Amino acid sequence: MLPSARHLVLVGALAACGDDPRVRLRCPGVEPRTVHVELARTAEARRMGLRGRSGLPAGTGLLLVFPIEGDVCITAEGVAFATEVLFARARGEVTAAERFAADDARVVCAPARVVLEVEAGALDAEGIECTLELVDVPLPPL
Repeated sequence: MLPSARHLVLVGALAACGDDPRVRLRCPGVEPRTVHVELARTAEARRMGLRGRSGLPAGTGLLLVFPIEGDVCITAEGVAFATEVLFARARGEVTAAERFAADDARVVCAPARVVLEVEAGALDAEGIECTLELVDVPLPPL
């Protein structure tokens, strides 16, 4: 688990879905960083995750959006590169953060409504209290 997991909060901006869904990482004393995200809203897209890719362009990630909040289990088995994953509840509380090695067969479960997957190193905010803000990523009502 990343040491920063307890210090991250996800804030959902429930605006109409735009053409540029993204997550803003805001940390005190550090310039805000933006991660442009591909949305995985279907069961098949969430199951596929980052498999079949050789990496991600700088500043991008995959946001898994679930229809309901519940226990979500993630593995990096079949993913060709190391990743960082944040699990968050619908109300915004980050419940877990995990770093996976490439092709890591471990399964990590945590309560979540959304899960952000990025290439390892993209979210290095350890020990800093940060917030994540969803922009143009509406969550379907529970």
